Amino acid sequence: MKEMRYNPGEIIIKEGTFGDSAFILKQGSVEVRKKTNVEDLLLATLEAPEIFGEMGLIEDKPRSATMTCLSKMKCPIMFLKTTCLSTYTVINSMYWTGAAVSVLL
Repeated sequence: MKEMRYNPGEIIIKEGTFGDSAFILKQGSVEVRKKTNVEDLLLATLEAPEIFGEMGLIEDKPRSATMTCLSKMKCPIMFLKTTCLSTYTVINSMYWTGAAVSVLL
């Protein structure tokens, strides 16, 4: 796992791109938006602690929404890539589960 910091307004996940990472939002907030024919629709605002992007570890499909750092300060986010581990290992990893639980507690 690696920690990244995103600036306010910076895109973390872009809708339509392929992903191979899941994210744990440790602090701050993230906005979730989806493009429609008419508008850029706000789906949700995620507040820390939160896990997102996990479907990128499981499915080989494009991301379904854009995630943008919304905080007034940098968002510290942990991420894990499938290139490092197999999907089975990621889903069942005690390390991943332990990290997720420690963030959520």
